[in-house]
Amino acid sequence: MRDVLHHGDTEARRNPVVLAATDPSFQRGIRFHSDPSLSAKSKKPPCLRASVVRPRKSCQLSHESLGWLPAIALIVACSLVVVAIADLAARNGQAWAEPVFWIGLLGIYLPVALRLVSPAVGRQEGLGLVVALGLSLYLVKVLYSPLVFSFPDEFMHWRTANDIGLSGRLFLRNPLLPVSAVYPGQEIVTSALATLSGSSIFHAGLVVVGAARLLLLVALYATYELLSRSPRVAGIAVVIYMANPNYLFFGAGFDYESVALPAATIFVLVLLCRQEATGSARWRLTAVALAVLGLTVTTHHLTSYLLSGFLLVWLLGNRLVCRDKGKGPGAIAIVAPLVSLLWLVTVGSTVIGYLAPHVLSTLGELASLVAGESGAGRQLFQSTTGYVAPLWERLTAIGSAGLVVAALPPGLFLVWRRYRDHALALTLAVTALVYPASLALRFTGRGWEMGNRLSAFVFIGIAFVAALTVVALLQSRPSAIRTSLVGLSIALMFTGGVIGGWPPQWRLPASHLQNAEVARDDPEAIAAALWARDFLGPDNHVAAEAVPMAVMGSYGRQDIETTLSGGVDARWIILSPGVGQGEMRQLRRGQVEYIVVDRRLGSQGSGSSSYYPGVPRSTALAKFDGLGQTSRVFDSGNLQIYDVRQLVAAGEDASVP
Repeated sequence: MRDVLHHGDTEARRNPVVLAATDPSFQRGIRFHSDPSLSAKSKKPPCLRASVVRPRKSCQLSHESLGWLPAIALIVACSLVVVAIADLAARNGQAWAEPVFWIGLLGIYLPVALRLVSPAVGRQEGLGLVVALGLSLYLVKVLYSPLVFSFPDEFMHWRTANDIGLSGRLFLRNPLLPVSAVYPGQEIVTSALATLSGSSIFHAGLVVVGAARLLLLVALYATYELLSRSPRVAGIAVVIYMANPNYLFFGAGFDYESVALPAATIFVLVLLCRQEATGSARWRLTAVALAVLGLTVTTHHLTSYLLSGFLLVWLLGNRLVCRDKGKGPGAIAIVAPLVSLLWLVTVGSTVIGYLAPHVLSTLGELASLVAGESGAGRQLFQSTTGYVAPLWERLTAIGSAGLVVAALPPGLFLVWRRYRDHALALTLAVTALVYPASLALRFTGRGWEMGNRLSAFVFIGIAFVAALTVVALLQSRPSAIRTSLVGLSIALMFTGGVIGGWPPQWRLPASHLQNAEVARDDPEAIAAALWARDFLGPDNHVAAEAVPMAVMGSYGRQDIETTLSGGVDARWIILSPGVGQGEMRQLRRGQVEYIVVDRRLGSQGSGSSSYYPGVPRSTALAKFDGLGQTSRVFDSGNLQIYDVRQLVAAGEDASVP
């Protein structure tokens, strides 16, 4: 038989039936079926006729579908290494760290921007580029502080997450940020992940925020693509969204907006998909939407309020201008504000006292600015410590805002021309119109932060409108030069956003504390906080400046005195030239038991000059060693903890001029 098969090999190759009988591997590509015509003539059982079945195409992505994604991903990875080198150089105090940082950052953003404006980009490549860029920019923040949280808001939310993990209870008082305790959605997820995985709050927080960042990118891309029916518009819109001032650092930090904003975006996407669904699919999407709405409302107050306003505008636009009334958000647009209001009244009433002073003072500053009162407003590109941004940073930030404003009119015209019957597109256009008002807030001292925070929300509409402008500009007269100029303009928009949204002293880590706002991988402060927790016990009333305050309130679990928690302004006491009657009243009012002093800040910190002109910081800190009723209970050389309980108990008679 073996010889027959060997000699008949040529015949077998010509005859599929013979080959099917002898080669099992070939049988997997053969389909046998009966031939009725043959069986009818011969009166025999149906004859099996073989036909060759061609193999199906692989579901894997082809090299052509990925386009330039592998090559650009390699460039982005190398640029991340450059950013890491800049961070290391900054920790060692090298002056060349800042230009290297900008080279690495533009090496991440610019190749993706240049490629996405190209008409040759397909859907798979565009989505891949968007995800690669977004996650790489997230890693820029992780590389800034890869071991611990560094920014003030991160310590505040770390405290809430840690309290949930240790006690298993919600809504415990957080002296660093009381509002965080009543909006614990992000902290619940982080604490649960840390408990299940056995990791720390820091590592679980990195995973939660990173996953939220990925979901935000995909949700934005899908929303823009469903609206425009164009993968090119979607890719350009997402890369423009990443140019908002809060995307690189603040939006990647461990704070409630980093999770609430992606949840709100997913909520809008689910509602958009729900419009086309029917039957059981529509009910399932409704259930998903309500679950995501619950996460948004319980995570961040401002996001839930802005989402409610967005939904109401969407619903109103659907009723007024759209022919198909079933394409709107439906009754959920009414449910969202009601749920937000219910949570505010029953749980989150603390937010009223938290937000009201900021809003009222901002409105007052705007009124004074419009009235032309002398001294009203703030000086742009200048900090309270006297730092003035370099000329190139000022020009870049102004140019970035100018590009955004210039892209709005043609984009708004295109929205009205093409999508006037689509209420969601019109709502995004209305959102983009808020941008000029947010710029006006930057001219006020208290409103600057509010205008900066709004950018993460306003840019969702700006990105869609500006992307329509970009695509129309490129399609009118396509050329390589014009495409390159547009890509460079988007990169300029991104650079100006980073400059305008994040203080220069916060963009790179440092070898020591250069200001009183950022912890910057400070193991000495963490060690002091852990000592205080173990030897002094938790929940002591402690007064400290921003960096020791954040670490003592989180790792040390101390009851920190802050104006947010209704306490006293600790920096006003610490930087005073002496301890007089005014300082004693503040100490008694806050029932201060311990004062933490950080001597590393030197003259470059927040500065006693901003509180007491002409008083050197070293002189202000030396006063605690001259008080008879105080004792230094901890001294690491740089950080000292003073016990002032006897001083506070003695009253005004113990005050020192």
